[in-house]
Amino acid sequence: MWVFRTDHLGREYGRLLAEVINAGDDSSPRGMAIKEARPLVLELTNPRACVVKRPGHSRAFMWAEQLLLISGEHDKELLARYSKRGGDMLNHYGAYGPRIRDQLPEVVKELCADKDSRRAIAYISRPEDLKYAKELNMPCTLGYHFMVRNGRLELICYMRSWDLVWGLSYDIPNAVQLQMLVAADLGLGVGPYSHVAGSGHVYERHYDLEVGETDYELPSMSGLVDLTLESSVRTARTALWAEQLWPGGNAPNAVIPDQWREPFEVFKRAADRRAEGV
Repeated sequence: MWVFRTDHLGREYGRLLAEVINAGDDSSPRGMAIKEARPLVLELTNPRACVVKRPGHSRAFMWAEQLLLISGEHDKELLARYSKRGGDMLNHYGAYGPRIRDQLPEVVKELCADKDSRRAIAYISRPEDLKYAKELNMPCTLGYHFMVRNGRLELICYMRSWDLVWGLSYDIPNAVQLQMLVAADLGLGVGPYSHVAGSGHVYERHYDLEVGETDYELPSMSGLVDLTLESSVRTARTALWAEQLWPGGNAPNAVIPDQWREPFEVFKRAADRRAEGV
């Protein structure tokens, strides 16, 4: 078992990749060579410090995924606007937002009824996923497990397979955002975030990847006054409507919810760069 613990993933991401590349096992699933840590447990003692800096990472795509995840929706056109590859890889069948949108309110209800509960899980994986894996892209995440311990909300994400480059840089911020929204609803602080992967791996194409460091910390998209999950979802859907109606972060300021202003600025910069061919 591999255990990697950090209070700032943005600064120590390079160390994680180096450890797996240098000491991981060789494997070649579907004919693609990887270095593999099996199983891999990653613990973030400061979950907000979860955003990494690497070549090709799109902050706009990260926010687009979170917008859809919180809204409980899937929008291929929106995703492709900020990452054509991401838009092509993801589909409605495997999209996490539609799979968990009816489960998160039950998570909150369960933890309100019993703060020590171990049953507050939002399931991503379905029994039939393997059957449709080739045609519909089997989700990598199994589920999100929320627990209140020591007066704070902890989150454990269980994953069968985890690309530590293309996957990690979006998977963790998405999960941490959910952790912050549920914590806000419960009136709790945010505790540790743990990611448990059956296979954490780096593909051969990324063995020589040079990554940077960042001090950026993920802001919460919870309501500014009403901190309930219901309010956060409603606000995200308003933001989604605005981005769909005025693509590329071009919505009028008056219709952009305050907590979503930073993501919309990121959308605008990304769309402008794309228009300029950058």
